[in-house]
Amino acid sequence: MPRHTATINPELKAHQEWLGYLQPVGLVVAPAAMVDAGWVVTRSGSELIERQERYREAIQSLSSAIDCADPEPEADGDTRTRGIPQLQTLLMEHLGWSADQIQGEPALIESYSRHLPELGETLRPTALVPAAHGEGIQLLLQALPSLAPLDQKGTSGEHLWRATSQERFERLRQDAADYPDTMEQRYGAWAGLMSLYRLVYAGGGATTGYLPARKGQLFDPGAYRWLETPWISDGVVLSVLSNLLVVKGERISYRALDVEQIGSVYEGIMGYAVRRIPGRCVGLKSKPQGAKKQLTTAVDLDALLGLSGGKRKAWLEEEAGTTLPPKAATALKDAGSETELLEALASLIDRDLFEGPQAADGLVFQPTEERRRSGSHYTPRALTRPIVEEALRPWLERCHHQPTAAQILELKICDPAMGSGAFLVESCRYLAELLELAWSREGLPEALKPDGSAHGEEPLLYARRLIAQGCLYGVDKNPFAVNLARLSLWLVSLSKDAPFTFADHALKCGDSLVGMERSEIEKALKGASLQRELQMAYLDEVRQQEAKSFATFHADSRSDADDAQKRQALDDLNASTAYLRTVGDLLVAAFFNGKTPKDREELKQLYLAATLEHNTVAELEEELAAPLERLRQGEKGIQPLHWQLAFPDVFGRPEPGFDVFVGNPPFVGGKRISESQGDSYHSWLAYLHTESNKNAD
Repeated sequence: MPRHTATINPELKAHQEWLGYLQPVGLVVAPAAMVDAGWVVTRSGSELIERQERYREAIQSLSSAIDCADPEPEADGDTRTRGIPQLQTLLMEHLGWSADQIQGEPALIESYSRHLPELGETLRPTALVPAAHGEGIQLLLQALPSLAPLDQKGTSGEHLWRATSQERFERLRQDAADYPDTMEQRYGAWAGLMSLYRLVYAGGGATTGYLPARKGQLFDPGAYRWLETPWISDGVVLSVLSNLLVVKGERISYRALDVEQIGSVYEGIMGYAVRRIPGRCVGLKSKPQGAKKQLTTAVDLDALLGLSGGKRKAWLEEEAGTTLPPKAATALKDAGSETELLEALASLIDRDLFEGPQAADGLVFQPTEERRRSGSHYTPRALTRPIVEEALRPWLERCHHQPTAAQILELKICDPAMGSGAFLVESCRYLAELLELAWSREGLPEALKPDGSAHGEEPLLYARRLIAQGCLYGVDKNPFAVNLARLSLWLVSLSKDAPFTFADHALKCGDSLVGMERSEIEKALKGASLQRELQMAYLDEVRQQEAKSFATFHADSRSDADDAQKRQALDDLNASTAYLRTVGDLLVAAFFNGKTPKDREELKQLYLAATLEHNTVAELEEELAAPLERLRQGEKGIQPLHWQLAFPDVFGRPEPGFDVFVGNPPFVGGKRISESQGDSYHSWLAYLHTESNKNAD
């Protein structure tokens, strides 16, 4: 991808940006040629605003009588398709074309019509644009019939509008073959993908039901705004799609993949991070103890060469988790140049990753310390099903193997180290099967009956949505894993007519072994505060908000309005509990930032004293930013999870707590807690479990 500097011609940049938002098909005019021709892109000012107003006023309801303006005002929930009915209106009134630029004489049109036998159709333009100089035609225009679907056949031929990633990939491959020298100067493929993702997120099409809004963080354009840059060339997009769609020469069919394949993606990606290497680098192979596969770590050659010979071996072991044979270690110690370094490291260099040393200041996909030391653990479906069945067996026996629909939907199941959600997905499948059987005995719910909100949907799929939204909970310390688990539940419960299943309230990022009891947090807050009545009123408001929010979360999302209501409820809930969560984090920070019981108690009282002066979470976080930073972002950063605050609907029930825990426990192989998590972490576990002998994992 070419690098753009601040000294770029602003008009050239404007043209490149404009071209970046188009999907080029046919002739592509280079931005530099546009600048040479003196073309200027209007980007702001009164002229642009005036054009936008005229365009908005020209939008009409498209119907069979397209020549008549729609006199009726647009009503709430109006599903009519709207647009500009006449091509000439768009070109002349809004794009500034003159009448002599559009020619539509029948004889001239016929002379430029062409039969396309390879496509089984005839290309017949609607209008022609004459050449700017001399004779001939520079552009053919074709207006499709009003309301013509763009993603279906317009003729009897096989020429279709293409939008999938695979088909875009084929188009790019063809472009690369036809225009190999200009792929880095062409823009449009990336903007096309971003437009597709926006459609998935927000919906669109001829009517409101054409493509329902799916929502979800995965496609949220606001989550990573920098992704919508138009500066990514078609060459870069081709390279990205090549790596995603082709493995060892074989095309991947994503349609054929099951949800469980996400687990292998999780296993392959978790524990990696993008890092910038200051100096020239090479990739070194290693296979640390406990890792399932070989790892490759990029090593800064300049930094290695700058060390004294005696320190290089230890530095290499720490940075890359690799060891050298005695002869190579001696050569490494004596190396005085990059060439000699490469000779010493030759047996460990992964040449499949880099053919040779990479330029300084490059970006690499680097395994993290967690990945090198402990690897990651993914449980395949062959194991998740029997484990889920066994975990639910006692409950099922109490229900005499015929649980009612109400009993099933009241269950609360949690995976405290969920990873990509393999156990949650299997629990969703299993409980949905039981729920469908219960409906066959008791009758379908109102939503699946005629005139119900989910009428026409498969009962099993609707059951999965209800289970995913009301019964399943999970925690993981890796935010990437939380997103993958959310995606897994989306896919296993995906409805063609509804947004993604809302599970943001139930899947949390945090350390399931580090947190405070809600009662401890409230007790500490009341004890430290001189404004006891104020704190009591605050705690009552929090509980009222929790009850209100979770009544909303557990209902099925059937529309954009439902999804928006849930997201607002989650924002309200997070805002109401933010102060309590920060106080809980401070209590944990007092333990991890102290070395002895006395130190920890003093820090606890110091932190709680700040609650006397600050009644808002923003002020409290600002006042104690340093200790919170050491806890959350330090070398062994910890994001505490306060269970009762994270899942108030579960712990606020008459019989509080989860009914079932299922999954793999968060573990580290051998007695290596202190090594991987730090001494304070091991002390925390011993503090919580006084009955342990401090040698248990």
